[in-house]
Amino acid sequence: MQMPDGEEVLAEEAYFLVRTGVTEPSKAGWTPLELEVMKKYKWWSRSDIAATKESIYPADILAILDMAKVA
Repeated sequence: MQMPDGEEVLAEEAYFLVRTGVTEPSKAGWTPLELEVMKKYKWWSRSDIAATKESIYPADILAILDMAKVA
């Protein structure tokens, strides 16, 4: 991944399944770097992911969700 300043970094990513009644994600507690690099964010349902034409990473997220037995 390339940072806004051109620095290339190797990123280790973690994914979390969250069930919540909250409909709006929060930036509370984000670092200045996170605020700079995270331009767009939202909650996604499994059906939203399946229906989107946008690029989603990881590309196999639906298979990962299926392994977690998420409907």
